[in-house]
Amino acid sequence: DNLSLSQIKVKINRVNPFVVGITSMTPQLQGAVELAEFLRKNFGKKFKIFLGGPHISADPDFINRFSDIFDYAITGEAEKTFMESVEKLSKNQKIPKVQAGEVIMNLDIIPFPDKKLVNRKKYSQHESMMFSRGCPYHCYYCSRPSISRKVRYRSVDNLITEVKSVLKYCHGRIDFQDDTFTLNRNAVLEFCERVLKENLKIKWRCQARIDLIDKELLQAMKKAGCDLIHFGIESGNQKLRRETVNKGSFTNQQVYKVFRLCKKIGIKTGGYFMIGHPGETKKQLNDTKKMIFNLKPD
Repeated sequence: DNLSLSQIKVKINRVNPFVVGITSMTPQLQGAVELAEFLRKNFGKKFKIFLGGPHISADPDFINRFSDIFDYAITGEAEKTFMESVEKLSKNQKIPKVQAGEVIMNLDIIPFPDKKLVNRKKYSQHESMMFSRGCPYHCYYCSRPSISRKVRYRSVDNLITEVKSVLKYCHGRIDFQDDTFTLNRNAVLEFCERVLKENLKIKWRCQARIDLIDKELLQAMKKAGCDLIHFGIESGNQKLRRETVNKGSFTNQQVYKVFRLCKKIGIKTGGYFMIGHPGETKKQLNDTKKMIFNLKPD
């Protein structure tokens, strides 16, 4: 909402919350601390403040270093544990200062978000959605291992039901937020078949790995409305990508092949690249620059 601290104070007074939950990735941490300090200064111990998100999941001791402003922390996937914690606090029961969020294995039991609560004018016109949670890989920069590496997919029935429920809000534009959408090839093919069978007019985008894409899969995705895939490549230097980034064993030749395939089939491409890897040389950095210009991602 881009509120100032004084506007947040007005909102807190109006809502009169029992708990305040703040989520933070590492780049947002300073803002999370400033917000919590402001709330403590202006409201004292009137309500409990929870911290969640990727940073606290990777650095759970953070809560002890800032225990004067944060009451509790939940690491990992927090929705079930957070709800149970609030219920316990409402009954004056004690809860641990730091808890590991319970990983929900059956994603179909999680209710869909209530879209009526969102001011849609302030967000992308694409509707965010997830088919799966978890990622089995060990890319060195990623927070995923500290959240949950257990890969779980929703049923296609459950996903299709949510897709249908948001069509009126997003005009059929959907942005899948899965770490690696194509991990389960058969599940993706089943989803694509259902989209065609039910004649759903959707345009969607996702993130995938170079080594989890093939021509048949791309063709099915294209027919089902996929118009953009983002690929995590991270470095144009094959040795650095394999040995430092831990980004799998795919070759530079495979990267070019997949991008050519996408272009031929008519799916736009996006590429994620990082600079400043540990030990990266100017030559390796230049390899990345060359790859970006030669790939010509959209």
